[in-house]
Amino acid sequence: MQIAHSSNADKLVTRGIGIAIFPASVAKNISPDSSVLIKKIEPAVRVGYLLSWDRAHTPGRLASKFIEHVREQLDGTF
Repeated sequence: MQIAHSSNADKLVTRGIGIAIFPASVAKNISPDSSVLIKKIEPAVRVGYLLSWDRAHTPGRLASKFIEHVREQLDGTF
């Protein structure tokens, strides 16, 4: 099952309906009062990205900003 928001996952897990796996950056949104146990997965999981667009068309302003954001996050390694 896929859930769009971590608070929904928290509610389901609290009720004993499965487990949730999401980035550590999302775990900080789980209330400290929650009965959910948060465990860090070791070793860390790495994710790769692939961005593609039609060579015949220059990406629009918003797409260009997104591409630049991704480049900054990856330290310009692509």
